[in-house]
Parts: sequence; C-alpha cells; structure tokens
Amino acid sequence: MKQSNGDIKDIMDKALQQYTTSVQFESVWNAMPKNERKTFGFKKVVSIPLIAVMTFLALFTVGFAGYTVFRNIDKTDYPFIDDSTVIGKWESVDFVENIEDFNPEKKSWGSDLYLKSLVFTKGGQMLSAAGNGNLAYTSLTWTKDLLLSEQEKTASKYVIKDINGTTYMFTEWKSGDYTFRGLTPKLYVLKKVDSKDYSNYEAKRINEDKVDYPFIDDSRVIGKWESVDFVDKIENFSNRENSWKSDLFLTSLVFIKEGKMLESVNNTNLTYTDLSWTKEMVLNKSEKTASKYIIKDINGTKYMFFEWKTEDYIFRGLTPKFYVLKKVDNKDYSNYKVKIVREDKVDYPFVDDANMKGKWESVGFVRTIDRFKPGTKIWANNLYLKGLDFDENGKLIFRVESRSASMPYVTWTKGLIIDAVGKTASKCEIKDINGITYMFYEWKSGDYSYRGMTPWYYVLKKVE
Repeated sequence: MKQSNGDIKDIMDKALQQYTTSVQFESVWNAMPKNERKTFGFKKVVSIPLIAVMTFLALFTVGFAGYTVFRNIDKTDYPFIDDSTVIGKWESVDFVENIEDFNPEKKSWGSDLYLKSLVFTKGGQMLSAAGNGNLAYTSLTWTKDLLLSEQEKTASKYVIKDINGTTYMFTEWKSGDYTFRGLTPKLYVLKKVDSKDYSNYEAKRINEDKVDYPFIDDSRVIGKWESVDFVDKIENFSNRENSWKSDLFLTSLVFIKEGKMLESVNNTNLTYTDLSWTKEMVLNKSEKTASKYIIKDINGTKYMFFEWKTEDYIFRGLTPKFYVLKKVDNKDYSNYKVKIVREDKVDYPFVDDANMKGKWESVGFVRTIDRFKPGTKIWANNLYLKGLDFDENGKLIFRVESRSASMPYVTWTKGLIIDAVGKTASKCEIKDINGITYMFYEWKSGDYSYRGMTPWYYVLKKVE
C-alpha cells in the first residue's frame, strides 16, 4: 500500500485549515522540486499526522500573517554615491541564476522577460519599462552598486562587466522568492544601449481620467475601511487567504460626508488627503485619476474593491489592480482631529538675512540635498510650490499654481521658515552651485506632521 502525494496534501491541508492560517500547503508544496515529491510505503503512513503537526508548529512559530517573520528586510537608507558608468539606458537580454551562467550567444531564460529596460539618471533617479515596454517613472532609486526600493525594503546589488566589447549589467531581482521565502535572488542581465542623459525625459502619459464629477451621496461608504488584501481581479479575493504577501501600502480610508476623506498609509495615523469621493468613485484631481469602488457583502462582512491607479495605469497603460478594504465602522468622522506626531519649536526671534531676501523659483524636489544635480529633472510630477518671496521683517509670500498668498502665521528668520499654526520649523540651506544660488527648503507637509516621515526638499533658484 502506498500513500500518494495527493493524500499527503489533503492531510496537511486539513491540519493547516484548522488554524485558519493564511499559508496554504499548495504554496509550500509547489515550491518543492518534483523529483523530491516521493511516495511513502505503509510503514511511513503513521508519520504523516506528525508531519502535519510539525508543519502547524512551524507556522505557529513564524506567525500566520503571510510569512511575516520569514521576511527579508534590507537596509535601504544609503547615501547617494555617484557612478557615471550606469548613466543611460539598459535593455534586458536574459535572466540567470549566476553570472557565470550567462552566454551572450544563447539566451538562458525561455519565456518573455517581464522587465524590459532600466534607465539610470543623474542624482539617483530611475525610469523603467515592463510589460508593454513604455518607459515610465518608478519609485526605484540607485546609488553606487545598489538599486533601492524603499517600499519593498530591498537593496539589490548590480555588477557591470564588459563581455566581448559589450557592457552588461547583472542586477539582483529581489522578488517574493527572496523577500518571503529566503531564496537567493536570480539576476537580470541588461545590455547597455546608450549613455544618454534622461534627466529631463517626459514619460508619455497614456491614461488621464475625467475628474470633474458632481458630488452624489452614497451612505454605504460613510465610515472607516481597512485594507486586507491587494488583488489582480475582484474574483481573486478570498477572505480566508491573502493574495498579497507583502506589506500593504494603503492601510485605511475614511469616507466623510460631502465627499471628504482621510487616509492612512504604511500603518501610520489617519491624516488629511487630497482624495475626494462621489458615488462609486474616488477622485484624485492632482493625478487626474477617477478610481471606481465596488462594495460587496461576503459572508456578512462588507468589503470595498478600490481601483489602485498608480504610474502603471497612468504611464504604462496597465489595468489597475484592486485594494480590498473591510468596513470596520459607520462613524461620522467630520469632526475628527488628526493626531500630530511631530512638532517643532517655533518661538524663534526674527533674525535678518540678506542672502534669503528676494524672489526664488522652484526647480526641483529631492529626497536629500546630495541628490540634486543642476539641469536634472528629479521630480517627475508638476511642482506644487512654484516659488517663494522673502520680504522685510519675516514676511513670506508663497506662489502656488497661478496665485500667490501670504499667511501671517508663516514667517521666516535666518535659516528657517516657521509655521506657528502647523508647529513646524523648516530649515533653509543656501548653496552656490556652478555660479547659481540655490535654496534647499525642507517641505514639512502632512507626511512629516501626521505620519512622522522624513521631509523632502524643495530646490529653489534665486532669481532676484
């Protein structure tokens, strides 16, 4: 008598399902090479319940929330170090396990390559092409020898080699196999096709939605919704097992009367957002996207399926995936007071500074000062802050879009812009670069005050 692989699977599945873990046996079983899936004689059948118990104990040890403890988290807060050899465009030619496996004359990977190309621009920014091959903006950044993904918490090494007169890059591809299964990352092989400066490249926008909809009420959405999954299609959602194994960027959404909203990302506190809503749509007027939402009742629980229209939709033309959010309350958050998590000392006396006085125009927005390179477009989107005018006695004028405004509670003193109401004191550092005077102004927005995030910098050029 022999026990089949299917029987083993059924026994282990039942053991796992008793504890409602999000890890299915199928995901573990399919990861095992087929030649290691042995059959067992009758004498070994008695050991199978023990295997199931051991599997449960192993899963209990690491937690049931989708391999949480298995996760590899890389250091990603590296300073920018330049590397002129990477500047330009690289096109994917192969996908290999080891560098020595690559043969320029014979492709190792039998299928289509998901990653089509990478572009390295000055200052650590990047463009990428996947799927349809259109170059688009990406959250990836680079520093010498590394590609960094702050969202996925990965730092992927790259190695450049000259083979038969052609320059190739071998870069680690840290997918879920590395992040959640602990496997050694494979390598994309990319061939350098040019050394152009793509700093001012304008990615072609493919999708732009109508966003000027009138407000139509929908009482079903009022209250708080918490993210529970992220799926390709609505029908892929199961309330028993998460489809998305990584962290969910969007933590929660709150729908308030008259189209207002609050949001939370990366498990931070609820805060204000530019998003608004009308019946069956969430509108992002700055990004020009209108995302549909669909509400379904599944086993007595209300779920919202919310289209997530990112750069993949806007610039690559890809079909948006869905955040799945579960309704947790029906409260009216109209008078909700957003919690401030970071406050600065703001009671500084006015100290004059002739270097700050005058008119400044915004030319960029950067993560760190060292990433700014004159003439290089770092921030892909439109700059909200168009300029600043520093007048006498601490008076400050903000120029945004087509208007200018002076707020009595926002003033300046030497080296600082002070918001007495928002309780922020933003540093202003002036540098002379190639004969031009620039100011690096800490942008302490809601991400700083309400989410505790590190502020980026507006870069402004002195014009008067």
